[in-house]
Amino acid sequence: MRSIRAFLLRLVEPLTRRRREADMHAEFESHLALHIEDNMRSGMAPAEARRAALIRLGGIEAAKEAVRDRRTLPLFNLTGDVRAAWRTAARAPWSTATVVVTLAIGIGVTTTVYAVFNYALFRPVPGVRDQEQLVSVYIRPGLDSGWMNTATHAHLQAMRQAPAFAGLAAHADREYPFQASAAEPRVTRRVTSVTRGYFEALGVRPRLGRMFGDEEYERTGAAVAVISEQMWRRQFEGSPAVVGKDIRLNGVRFTIVGVTRSYRGLDRLRAEDLWIPFGAWSLVDPDMASYDGGVHQNLVGRLRPGISLETARTQARAAFDAVGPVRTRDPLHPGQRLTYTAVVYPGLTDGFGLTRERILRIYWIASSGAGLLFLLACANVGNLLISRNLRRQRETGLKAALGASRLRLLREFVVEASLLSIAAGAVGRSEEHTSELQSRFGISYA
Repeated sequence: MRSIRAFLLRLVEPLTRRRREADMHAEFESHLALHIEDNMRSGMAPAEARRAALIRLGGIEAAKEAVRDRRTLPLFNLTGDVRAAWRTAARAPWSTATVVVTLAIGIGVTTTVYAVFNYALFRPVPGVRDQEQLVSVYIRPGLDSGWMNTATHAHLQAMRQAPAFAGLAAHADREYPFQASAAEPRVTRRVTSVTRGYFEALGVRPRLGRMFGDEEYERTGAAVAVISEQMWRRQFEGSPAVVGKDIRLNGVRFTIVGVTRSYRGLDRLRAEDLWIPFGAWSLVDPDMASYDGGVHQNLVGRLRPGISLETARTQARAAFDAVGPVRTRDPLHPGQRLTYTAVVYPGLTDGFGLTRERILRIYWIASSGAGLLFLLACANVGNLLISRNLRRQRETGLKAALGASRLRLLREFVVEASLLSIAAGAVGRSEEHTSELQSRFGISYA
C-alpha cells in the first residue's frame, strides 16, 4: 500500500511542483539557519558560521537534486534534460546543423536503398492474389544473342496447352499521348497491352465495371481500356460515371470498361495505370499490326496447385520444341527462322531476367554500401560531439561543483545526442519520401 501511495505521489508531482519546490527550499533554508545558529553560539563569525554549515550539509543543490529524483518519475526528469539539450543545441547552431545534416545523409541513403528494394523484392504486388503460385517466363532464341522476351502467337498457344499452367498471358508496354477528354491537353502515359487471361491469371479484380472479355483480347478494333484505381481517383476524381467514359490514346478514342482494385502493374518501380487488349494495340501504334512479327513481350503464368517448378520448366521447353523454328520479323534477326527456348523463373521478376536471387545479391551489395556510408556518418558525428563536449569542460565542471552527479551529466549528454538523432532521422526520412526516384517512378502504391 505504501509503494502504491508513493507511486501516485510521484505521478501527480508535476501538478504540485511549484508548491513542493517552495516547501523544499524553505526546509533546506531552515536546516541551514539552524546550523548557522549553532556555529555562531560556538563563537564563529557569521560568514564563517555559514560556510561551515554549508560544508556540513554537503551541498544544498546536490541534496535538492537527490530529493527531486526520488519524488518524481524518470520520465518527468527527462523533460528538463530535453529543455537543457535544446538550449545547448540552439547556442551552437552551426555545429548542430552539421551533425543533423551528416546523420540525415546517412539515414536518407540507407532508407532509400531499403525502400526501393522493399518494393522490388520484399513487398507483395498490390491487387495480385496467391503470388507464390506465379512464375515469370523468359524466351531466348537459339542464338548467342542474350535474353529476349520475343514471343509469337504460336509459342503462347503452345504454352497455354501445357497442363502445368492454370493461366498464362503476355504483356508489353509503351508510352503514348493520352487525353482524358478531347478538350484536355496531351500528356504522355504508359500504356500496357495484354493478351487473353492476363487479369485472370493474376487474380486482379475490378473495383468498378469489368475486365476485358475473351473476344476483346484478340479482336482487332476492340477500343476498350481498363484504368487503375489510383488513376481513377487522381484523373477522374473517383467518379462512378468513369465506366463508359471515352479517352484518347495517340488520338484514338477508347472506352473505359473497368477500374482495377489496387493493382498498378507488375513493374514495382514504374507504376502502370492503363491497360488495353493486345488486339487493340495496332489502333494506337500501326507498327504493331502483326502479333506474329516478334513483339517484345513478358510472359507471366500461374501454376496449378501441386505443380513443381521443374515440372513447369520441362513442359514449357517441350511446348516450345513442339512449335519448332519460327520465322520472325524481329529487327535483330529479320527474316530468320529461329528456334526459341523458354526458361521459367519462380515469382515475379523484372523485364530483364533479374530473378529474386539476383536482385537479392544486388540488395546485399547496395545495403552494405549504404551501411558503410551510415557508419562513416556516425563516426564523423561522434568526433564532432566529442570535440564539442571537450569545449564544454568548464561548463561540465561547474555543474558537477553545483551538485550534479555523474549519472545526471551522462543522462544529459545522452538526451542531447538522442535529440540530434531524432532531428536527423526526421530530415533523412523526408529526403527519402521526396526523393526523385520515388516521385519519378511512383514506387508508392498508397
